[in-house]
Amino acid sequence: MKKIVSVLMILCMLLMNVIPCFASSTGTNCPQNTVIAYLSNDNGNIIELNGELIAQPQLLSAENNEYSATYMVAVPRARRETTSIESDPSLASTVYLTVRYNVSGNQYLLTGVAGYWEIEDVNVSVTSSKVDYSCHANEHVFGRTVRNNFSFSTNFSQYTPDNGGYSTVGATLHLKYRMDSDTWNFDLSNNVLG
Repeated sequence: MKKIVSVLMILCMLLMNVIPCFASSTGTNCPQNTVIAYLSNDNGNIIELNGELIAQPQLLSAENNEYSATYMVAVPRARRETTSIESDPSLASTVYLTVRYNVSGNQYLLTGVAGYWEIEDVNVSVTSSKVDYSCHANEHVFGRTVRNNFSFSTNFSQYTPDNGGYSTVGATLHLKYRMDSDTWNFDLSNNVLG
């Protein structure tokens, strides 16, 4: 009877495209509900922004055991003297970053990265956009130039074990904003591990 109930629960989760958190030797591996993104300028001002997991990891392919997870960050309008988001609550843009990954036991393989941003203020623009992504000590790419609404496969082949935070599997999006005459750097990471 327990076996039938377990099978029915798994089938229900697959039909709803919802997955449970993965148990590993180092604990439970669930995406965090929030992450911290950073907005900084040349004056040394750094603003911490909360990024939100906008949906629990979605099953993309049962055959490959492939999932995706997406974070969203609302980026405030900032001025050169800004040191906190309270000083200018208006919105400059909204940024989304998605990673796709395969799971095999307690090992992970980064298979793709996607993202986009929406400009909310006519005096704001993105002048540079790059992505760093890694899956293993020997499989990483730094500073890949991307355009808005990007999506690509990583072509990585080595799975990375969950070894308690000593490995990173994920991506970081780096945007350079022009807000009036000021330049601000934005960094958002979406890591399955690390």
